[in-house]
Amino acid sequence: MKKLLVLLLALVMVFTISACGGDDETSDTSEASHVSSTSKDDSKDDSKDDTSKTTSTTESEDESEDDTTSGTESGETSGEDTLPDFTNKFVTYGGPIDTLVRATDSNAIRLTKINEAPETGDVVLFTKDFGTSIASGTETYEDFAILVCTYNGEKFSYTKTSYAPVGEDNKKSATKIPEDGFVIAVHKAQTAAITSVAKPTDNDLFFVHGIQIGDVSISLKKATTAPKIDGNVSAAEYGAAKWVVNENNKLWDYSQFEVGNYYETAEVYSTYDNNNLYLGVVVNIPYHYCPVTQDTAVSIWKYTCIQVQICAEDPLGEYISEHFDWVTDKKSTDENVVRQYGFSVNGEGETVYTVWQGTPATFDGSVKCIRDDDAQVTYYEVSIPWSELGSEEHPFSLADADRIGLSVSINSTSEEDSAADKWKNLKLRDGGGIIGRNDFSKIASVELK
Repeated sequence: MKKLLVLLLALVMVFTISACGGDDETSDTSEASHVSSTSKDDSKDDSKDDTSKTTSTTESEDESEDDTTSGTESGETSGEDTLPDFTNKFVTYGGPIDTLVRATDSNAIRLTKINEAPETGDVVLFTKDFGTSIASGTETYEDFAILVCTYNGEKFSYTKTSYAPVGEDNKKSATKIPEDGFVIAVHKAQTAAITSVAKPTDNDLFFVHGIQIGDVSISLKKATTAPKIDGNVSAAEYGAAKWVVNENNKLWDYSQFEVGNYYETAEVYSTYDNNNLYLGVVVNIPYHYCPVTQDTAVSIWKYTCIQVQICAEDPLGEYISEHFDWVTDKKSTDENVVRQYGFSVNGEGETVYTVWQGTPATFDGSVKCIRDDDAQVTYYEVSIPWSELGSEEHPFSLADADRIGLSVSINSTSEEDSAADKWKNLKLRDGGGIIGRNDFSKIASVELK
């Protein structure tokens, strides 16, 4: 009987131990599953920040998972070494700029420094502000791949002029920085960027996000007499044109026109006083097509019009450097630092206007647009009150401003273009902050004299 009791007790102990072990294992599996689930949910939440993402963009990000990992703010790791953090600046390449392109796409090269001496793990972009070459102390660039890009006037974009892979090369440190272009140096530890920088062909077009390469800056002299907003725009009223737009002006982009058929030219005038910014644009074009009314003016960008971007900060300054990318960061428009307007004249001779960016989306200035079919000229004249700039979060004071931002796009879609679902315009270098990705670092910096 005692032996039977001992045996029964032993069996009970065995079952108890097994049961406890089973609970521990189940608990571990449940916790691991929870962590995995949370990680996926966090990833989905992050993707909601940019509601403009499309399926194709998402697929591109999935394909470049290594780029996404290396693009974290804490930097990627190589063995036990932590690589430098990326800035919010990046370079993309391929065809014409895609408005939805992101820093984590496979055709993007993220940057860790701008015009600074390189170190291990860096991806540095050099412009003429750094000097005439990328020479930096005793750096030989043996551990860097070097890509040189120059502005191509025939393609109205930057194209590759040379590439040197990682490896010993006593000429690398003497690499010249183009007067109108840039150099990218990628350290070999940045494996994703090394792969990306080697891919571009001679036909690829480059776009630098967050940095103004072509200098489109202008200065404005304060008006002694305010221009009359009547559609009669002339140098007698404004002074010399700030931009003379033709195919020979490398600060303007005719890429949407047929090569050799650059039939549109323009003059852009501007001045200011204590109350307003004044703008006059004279466009020489054989047609004018804008089939809208004031009630439907939000769509005038599709037709013949001008788009105007005003920035309460210097586009080359710190604020825009931090908040240049409207695709992923709308703080500059939410705080009413950047405002974008559209102006035109419709087929009935009525002036129409709209506000696309900025808060509130109202216009309290004056505008008059006139089309002269006989002379084949369209005149745009507008005054924009300084009071429309800034907000409680980011106030604007003309008295404290020595530089602002101003850009113009001359939209040129004809009736035939519209029927063929084509959109055409003349734009400042790299879009001027208006066309393409709304990269506000490309808005022209304006000195107020």
